[in-house]
Amino acid sequence: MSKLSFKDIKGLAQEIAETGPDLTKASSGGGDYVPPAEGVTRLRLVGYIETGVHTTSSPRFGEKTKAKATLLFELSGPKHEPKTLDDGRKIPYIIPVDLNIGTHEKSLYGKLFRKMAESYPGTTHYTQLLGEAFLGTVVHRTYKRRDGTEGVVAELKDSNGYTIRGTTYEDPETGELRRAKVAEPISDPRVFVWDYATLEQWDSLFIDGTYDNGDTKNKWQEKIKAAENLAGSPIYQLLVEAGREDELIPAPKGQAEATDDEDTDEDPPAKSPSKAPNRAEKATKTEGEGVGSPAKKNRSTASESTAAVTKGKKTPPIPEDDEDEDDPLADL
Repeated sequence: MSKLSFKDIKGLAQEIAETGPDLTKASSGGGDYVPPAEGVTRLRLVGYIETGVHTTSSPRFGEKTKAKATLLFELSGPKHEPKTLDDGRKIPYIIPVDLNIGTHEKSLYGKLFRKMAESYPGTTHYTQLLGEAFLGTVVHRTYKRRDGTEGVVAELKDSNGYTIRGTTYEDPETGELRRAKVAEPISDPRVFVWDYATLEQWDSLFIDGTYDNGDTKNKWQEKIKAAENLAGSPIYQLLVEAGREDELIPAPKGQAEATDDEDTDEDPPAKSPSKAPNRAEKATKTEGEGVGSPAKKNRSTASESTAAVTKGKKTPPIPEDDEDEDDPLADL
């Protein structure tokens, strides 16, 4: 089973930039989980996974059929150091962000992309941001488990919306603009783009093993298998042609733990936002353009990944922080 690298993804990202949806343009109209510490953190986008069309139901929003995507952010910094296993492997904290795919001006999917892309001019799709650096703020949220006990999860979202932003910040002492250093990613990239699916992308999602309750850890492939538009999709055809159709059979389910109602694009930033995330290593209707929709040609260029954005003004290069005791982000 071959592994994807962030270098491999650049070619896919370029293809999507040339023929896929331009996300800069909005259309009018459990258990033993220990969350990472609250506060500012350094991030790398290490996963972008489109999981197909799903119908969800909630008391507040009723039944909705939407294409879904999940972003995976790897945390780093002194407050969010990876766990080191006995064999020396490092397991970083991962926080997922679940979104409904859509390019409507009110879509959280598009709003978050445009906010992230401000630091990387020329990008038009999330795949071009894979491996790139950001800052964020970890927020804890409590919820009730099915057994009545209280759980705590970590999210990159507060009452004002998503806390993910560029790495540029103002030094509180000097007022100078600086750029935080963010550790290189430890995680292998996970990527799956529905209309551009390959077997390599599919394989990048696989997670071996089961939890104590019997549920498979292979959550991303299982969610894709449950999609309403799976039959006849690119990955469906590829797996059948490769003689791997057995991988389309859903895994047996264990005794699942209850989660909160799923977030929706119509839901404004709430004090009790979307369902509880888990560590990723454990781990048809569409709105506008997205999963299962025809590819759209655009004229955007590839990402200028190291450029900083200002409001129409050119500024001198922003120095990176020195990770020393004078750095206000050094203790993150």
